[in-house]
Amino acid sequence: MSWLVELEQNTIIPQDWRGFAQCHASTLLALPNGDILVAYMAGGGEAKPDMAIWLSRRTNGEWLPPQRIQHRYLLAHWNPVLHRDDETGTIFLYYKVGNTVQNWYTLVST
Repeated sequence: MSWLVELEQNTIIPQDWRGFAQCHASTLLALPNGDILVAYMAGGGEAKPDMAIWLSRRTNGEWLPPQRIQHRYLLAHWNPVLHRDDETGTIFLYYKVGNTVQNWYTLVST
């Protein structure tokens, strides 16, 4: 099954948001009900221990406030990837944890 999503330019994070200084490395997932999930790394800057994985959700045409969904071990979190298993509907989040690329390891959550 393939999903076709018509994209438009939207502000996902409110312009007056002060929750983090930087965010990037986004991943987008369209859900069968029409909602859209966007996960990204955000915090004080690359390799900073406050870099976490955040999630924004668009439902009924509106973006909900960003939520921090992963931040463990006081280590930088990097490069999230969202995936949905079409058979079970389970959503997987893959991401890296570590203060440098050389010590990264991959975690997965559902």
